Amino acid sequence: ASVPPAHSASRPGDATSSGRSAGLTQEPPDDDAHDDARDERERGEAHHEPAAERAGLHGHQLEVDHRADLLIEASHQIHAHPELGFDEHFAHDLLADLLDDEGLQPERGAFGLPTAFQARRGSEGPTIAVCCEYDALPGIGHACGHNVIATAGLGAGLAAAALADEVGGSVVILGTPAEEGGGGKVFMLERGAF
Repeated sequence: ASVPPAHSASRPGDATSSGRSAGLTQEPPDDDAHDDARDERERGEAHHEPAAERAGLHGHQLEVDHRADLLIEASHQIHAHPELGFDEHFAHDLLADLLDDEGLQPERGAFGLPTAFQARRGSEGPTIAVCCEYDALPGIGHACGHNVIATAGLGAGLAAAALADEVGGSVVILGTPAEEGGGGKVFMLERGAF
């Protein structure tokens, strides 16, 4: 199956996803509210949003959007190199290298499994785990889309990791081998991953 180029995908904020192309119109801005906010800033009374609210959804979108082409290419590479459970060396190395490139220093061969990895960012507050699955099915390859699951997980994990220190909390990105019948997550659970 062919994947359309990244530039043709509609993203939040694009004209194709904003509602304008569907015949919806936006109300004009309230000039009085805008003037009140400007007056508050000029008087030094502006309300300061907490970092978590400032980062919000827009920060995550930017983190994913600027990596979109890289993530799509990684998905295509994993799809072109299907590997069975506990033998996903190409996918493991590719994803771990991308984490290294982002400065996350993944532990390769984590939890005693040669094709598992983990990378962490942040240290306080709640922890979010993002799992990347990347094994294929015998004889049919990535029919379950684990190439997409791997890179979607990587993108989500990188976006959350980039904002973890600012918003509080920590993120762990886990490479989870042998999802298709091998029980990779079970071994990881027993060895303290979750």
